[in-house]
Amino acid sequence: MKRLAKQFGTSLVKALVLSPTLVKDLAELRAHGIKIRRVDNKLSNTFAESDPRKKIIYIGKNCPISYQLTAIAHEKYHVLTRLTPAADPNKIKRGQFVSECFQCEMNATVHDLMVAGELQAAGLEMDAHTLDLLTVYQTGGRRALRKRLSEATTSNTGQTYRAYYGQIWDDAEEALWV
Repeated sequence: MKRLAKQFGTSLVKALVLSPTLVKDLAELRAHGIKIRRVDNKLSNTFAESDPRKKIIYIGKNCPISYQLTAIAHEKYHVLTRLTPAADPNKIKRGQFVSECFQCEMNATVHDLMVAGELQAAGLEMDAHTLDLLTVYQTGGRRALRKRLSEATTSNTGQTYRAYYGQIWDDAEEALWV
């Protein structure tokens, strides 16, 4: 925790310990050698992404603390719990790839909303983005969340999730012909 306090500040660590799930997630990330880095991102104040091959999670420097915390939980899911499938046109069709990736995104979002619920219950003020998704999930369940995510854009490219994953598959298919 001292290392995290030095990297992100004591206010983030004080908030982090309010979520038992996030404390467990952080321990798992550390046990697997996953690093967390803060980065500048001009595209969005809700930026997070991960690279499982490099064992790293990137979190936007300008994101609110509540978003940084839920983003760590979200990316932990992607990195350790269920990796996004490989975009291999020889092994998977485009529609199946996009569908599996979207399902993975749904599950990662449900995980981060579990952390958001713990943080909110402990009194942490939530950022507007997270609070909106948490409200959608708490009032409408997975179906409502799926609808909201199908309309949402990624924090790293600004595309819808289906367009983003479709582009990954298209790029992989194009690479076969180069």
